[in-house]
Amino acid sequence: MITQVHKVKRLKRITPLLLSLSLGGAGGCADLTSSSSGGSLSRASVSKAQKSCGEPSSNYFEFLDDTRCLKRLPLDQDRAFMCPTRVSSESLESLNASLPTPYATAEHPIEVDTETLKGVVPDDLSIALILVKRVNGVPYYRYLSNGSHDTPVEPWSTTKFLAIINAASSLRYHSEGALGLDASVEGIPLGDLITVIHSYDEERYTSNGLSAWFHDIGGRAFANGIIHERWLNRPAEEAFGANYGDRAPDLPLTFTLGDKELKVTKDQAWYPKNYLSPLTLAEALKRLVMHREDSVTRLEEITWEDVEVLLYGAPESLWYDASSPQGMQSDTALYLQESVSAQRRDEVAQGQWRVFSKLGLGGSRGGEFVYTGYACFPNLNEAGEPLEGEGVELIINTHWGANGAYSARDAAQMDLYRDLVSAIDRGALR
Repeated sequence: MITQVHKVKRLKRITPLLLSLSLGGAGGCADLTSSSSGGSLSRASVSKAQKSCGEPSSNYFEFLDDTRCLKRLPLDQDRAFMCPTRVSSESLESLNASLPTPYATAEHPIEVDTETLKGVVPDDLSIALILVKRVNGVPYYRYLSNGSHDTPVEPWSTTKFLAIINAASSLRYHSEGALGLDASVEGIPLGDLITVIHSYDEERYTSNGLSAWFHDIGGRAFANGIIHERWLNRPAEEAFGANYGDRAPDLPLTFTLGDKELKVTKDQAWYPKNYLSPLTLAEALKRLVMHREDSVTRLEEITWEDVEVLLYGAPESLWYDASSPQGMQSDTALYLQESVSAQRRDEVAQGQWRVFSKLGLGGSRGGEFVYTGYACFPNLNEAGEPLEGEGVELIINTHWGANGAYSARDAAQMDLYRDLVSAIDRGALR
């Protein structure tokens, strides 16, 4: 069980990453990753910036790779956004009385309903689904699975957001809070590198190589620690810290923000594998998105500024314009975005929707599709106010074997997400 910790004791790092902090210094495609390295057997790199939306190669998938260029940004791009859904405390109390496990705030131990999804999702699908209801802005959570939520699996590239946020924690720690993911390296905002990781815009660097570089910053043993005693308190059989197959790029480890400069030493440890359960990945993303709302589940050291860059990309991008999805919004997989219609997103939600996600695709055991995502699709009235008890807010992780039929599994997974979100939206899944 993931336990809630009000304050986690800071661990002493094995090697001193901090060399100096100067306050007056210088200013796609889905990757097939290898089980031995946690990295890529990937197809040829394709720059999303140069991608054609014509007939795709058989190596690419309509919904995982967005081969038809359907990726969209919400009309509303306020980076301070919080999902505008609403339910009264009386309505939530009445709802809880009818459920096998209740909605509860982050202070409460997690209970997982393992029965409701049986027969609704395939038996061979690993899933953790977290539904969210907000009472006066306070999120309450309900956890569902078909019983597979605690079983560790190979998570492939879905773990990359964890490598990034571990690096943020390290930067904040060693700079005494002065800089984090809001910093730059050689004039490149870290947010732009985060966008490359999620969008697979590999004109300059590879997603896999940059993810290894973020491990060089944060430290692989410390990355494993966020799964365990540092943050999530997951079982010992779960592990995180492996690279992703590509060599880290030759970027320096000197970071600047205004007149602040931080130099760190490269972590050269080797970690054998990434092996995480659906609940671990879903809960980690939930805690990051809810960083402002739930202080009891925050990862120590990181700030909302770090989470904001992870989710939205650089505040002032060097490489991308405002019309380009950035950060975790730029993940190419469409499973959550296309789970509702464009009309539902732009008219019913009035453009005030969000999707943050990270895909994963592995070539072992006949192929494995993995996806971790957050979605908010509110129902708003003509005045732009949320309709009581309506709308969708969720966090989900799924892991599903392809049995060699990659394109068929891609399409089936899209259908699965449409069915799940539709059931939540109409109240059939509560």
